[in-house]
Amino acid sequence: MKLFLLLFLTNSIRFGLSAQTNLPDLPTLLDQHKNEFGLGQDDISEFAISSAYTTEHLNITHVYLEQRYQDIPVYQGILNLNLMGDRLVSFGNRWIRSINTKAPSQIPDIPAQTAVQQAAENLGHS
Repeated sequence: MKLFLLLFLTNSIRFGLSAQTNLPDLPTLLDQHKNEFGLGQDDISEFAISSAYTTEHLNITHVYLEQRYQDIPVYQGILNLNLMGDRLVSFGNRWIRSINTKAPSQIPDIPAQTAVQQAAENLGHS
């Protein structure tokens, strides 16, 4: 029974999914479909591939892109693309539009000395 289960799982993995995929030019693909995604040029300029695999029997490649802002991953910022070759079949989008206008500034609101004083006060030190 264990041998049967092992053979079944091995063949399912071998014939069902392939982690080695040939991906199209993703920046170009994102640029071509940015309006469909509801995104602007700045939104698609920074991302990382979190995973990609192909479902062989469907000939569909699933690509999961993680949104980044200033090289920082955006929490739950995933754009998943389902591709047949270079053609976009479907997608799901949880990227934040116009993130550069919504992210906090890199310029602190208070000076460092004030921040240290406030932190000390919050910890009960004066």
